[in-house]
Amino acid sequence: MEWHFGYNCKNFLPIRARAAGQPPFQKCRELIDSYRKRNDLVEQKWLNAPELFVYLNLSKEELLRQITSGEIRTRLQKDGRVAFCVSAAWQYDDCLLASSGGQCLYFEKHNGKTISCLAQLESLDAEHPNAILTPSEADIRTFEDDVIRIVGAT
Repeated sequence: MEWHFGYNCKNFLPIRARAAGQPPFQKCRELIDSYRKRNDLVEQKWLNAPELFVYLNLSKEELLRQITSGEIRTRLQKDGRVAFCVSAAWQYDDCLLASSGGQCLYFEKHNGKTISCLAQLESLDAEHPNAILTPSEADIRTFEDDVIRIVGAT
């Protein structure tokens, strides 16, 4: 039997941890897209900007439109960054294979470097193929500046 890991999947969403001691963002695109539609599974969750971009999978313009219309609430944090409140099925959309090997209904192997055991993650030099879904730090800062400008104007 071949073991699959979340790291090897096209639907795996990798983002570095927000702060020391917090687990990395290891969500499944398929589960996010299907569970966000279920009112019985969603709750209001505060996300940082990289999580917001990856989680909602929307363009910068659409996110700004939703913030302006009040669909997405914002709050300025002490460190000058912005937090965004959205409905999320946060407890239910974790990658099922992030910490173990096995089978998943939504597994789609990517074309990048893969692993055959979790110990390989520590020595893996390659960036995850899905990391391109995460905007750069400069893009995030520009987006947050736009949000502060919009929120400050209202």
